[in-house]
Amino acid sequence: MKTLYLLTAIAILLICKLPASAQVKQLNELVYTKQYIQLEQALSGTNLSANDKMLYSAFLTNAFNQPAASNLLLKKIFARKIAANDGKLQFYLHRIAYDNYVKLNNYKAAQTASEQLVKYYSTWFSKSELTDQQEENKIWAALTATPAQQVHKQASSSILIKKDMAGLWNIPVQQQDSNYLFVFDTGANISTITATYAQKLHLDVVKNSQVSIEGGMNGVSTKVNLGIAKQLYIGKVQINNVLFLIFPDSALSFAGGAYKINGIIGLPVIKALGEITIGKDTMQIPLVIHTEPVPHNLALDLLQPVIYMEYHGKSLPFTFDTGAQVTLFSDNFYKQFKPHLDSIAKKDSLHMGGAGGSRRMKTLKVPQLTFTIDHKQVLFNNTQVNLEETQVSDKYYYGNMGQDMFAQFTSMTINFVNSSIAFGSRKESVK
Repeated sequence: MKTLYLLTAIAILLICKLPASAQVKQLNELVYTKQYIQLEQALSGTNLSANDKMLYSAFLTNAFNQPAASNLLLKKIFARKIAANDGKLQFYLHRIAYDNYVKLNNYKAAQTASEQLVKYYSTWFSKSELTDQQEENKIWAALTATPAQQVHKQASSSILIKKDMAGLWNIPVQQQDSNYLFVFDTGANISTITATYAQKLHLDVVKNSQVSIEGGMNGVSTKVNLGIAKQLYIGKVQINNVLFLIFPDSALSFAGGAYKINGIIGLPVIKALGEITIGKDTMQIPLVIHTEPVPHNLALDLLQPVIYMEYHGKSLPFTFDTGAQVTLFSDNFYKQFKPHLDSIAKKDSLHMGGAGGSRRMKTLKVPQLTFTIDHKQVLFNNTQVNLEETQVSDKYYYGNMGQDMFAQFTSMTINFVNSSIAFGSRKESVK
């Protein structure tokens, strides 16, 4: 731990001692590579102008789930034409402006911002990213007259969690006198439901809202509609105007129908809960969210949660997915630590699948990896490292953390207000 802090401090000190123009270049790189924790630390010690500090603060408030504050900063940045001649930086600024509106459930503003991205900054997208952005624009265009999601906490809640046959967490979702078990998935950008359960929950299907959603390892597209649940309850939390993607039943049916998913509660609902603590078989949602300042180790990159863990003296960003059973390290992780991994690992392969198909990927099987988060060790035994190239949108992440990571602790508290994840004591059975 001391070595880690020393290395991080040295890196930040080196940035702070650079001339202002060189500092800006280094800080931009931290933005582009999703290193928001390092950006926050470096920004506090630089001698940048007030305009430059405002610019990087806009990125940080966006990443740390303060979209309204980020938008206020962006309004000043665009009015003052800060960094107006830097095309790449302008693309990133307009992208977080778009993301802020999505996080605020301001669908009309999100559509406008999305159209501007496609019109003025299409060359900065990869081909697949541009296609995704165009499909997202169809979603917001269909929702321009839809009220924003709203959350009302009536009291603190204690909810039973049930693991299904695939090992995924399911929580009860109530509508009127009926309860339904839905998968609790931080990796889902938008909540999802089958056509059958959309009828059971009396969802209002949005007119002219069909979009294509890519899923599975083969990238097969599925045509889905948008639906709005006027009112749902999770424990004693009332949620109004919940957006769902309505999939054909067959798309969420696996193993010949032996395993079916009724619906998935995704990140827009989960982050709106503010704070949750997950234990062995319960989820606690406090009425009053803890807001004491704590070090950040959680960010939201667009609608994708990212956690920061330390390995070999480096703070690395990982996607964070309660809907994944196991952790998978990316090719970025392999490239960063190739000599070390080659010396301890063996070549292997892993079968991966989903609603859109499946395939086998080339991997390394590593006997053990040790990380640190929240001042606690996380161990991965006989874990897999992907050797195949990551999707463009994920090229700066070092893997996806799944339930085998969370299961090492007695509890996990996710606080979206403080942008932090804290863990309980380590389970004795985990070695």
